[in-house]
Amino acid sequence: MITPDKNNQTFLAWVAAWIDTEGYIGLRVASVKKQITPAYRPLVGISQKDIRPLQIIQSVFRGHITTQKKETGVHQLVFHSAQAIRLIECVRPYILVKECQADLIIEAGQLTSRSLGYNRYKPKPQAVLDRLGEIKLALHELNGWSRERRIAS
Repeated sequence: MITPDKNNQTFLAWVAAWIDTEGYIGLRVASVKKQITPAYRPLVGISQKDIRPLQIIQSVFRGHITTQKKETGVHQLVFHSAQAIRLIECVRPYILVKECQADLIIEAGQLTSRSLGYNRYKPKPQAVLDRLGEIKLALHELNGWSRERRIAS
């Protein structure tokens, strides 16, 4: 039995395997009222029909479980912003398939960190916004959402 704990290396490897196989690592762009620049939100999601693994991961890393499609019974555990970054930082040594996405989302987290002091009164510099746009595009391509596919759909 694996003990669900952030300090248990076996548990962290197990969580990383779920992200590698059933997970999504992305960057969401949201418009925030009265904010000059767009808000970039790191996002990690894991989809699964069996809710139990998601509940185990949620018990340690928090996040929010929703039922994506009631007719198919697919559940999704979603992490936003700082929760997403903390999760990926914990499991990064064990991520094998989505390592590029993991590294990009960690970089995006550093660029969007509140500790940098950016807010609606002190917007991010254009260079930071440009890099976040590059990261979003790279994540789309790595996740199989190339520009051609978006245009076609």
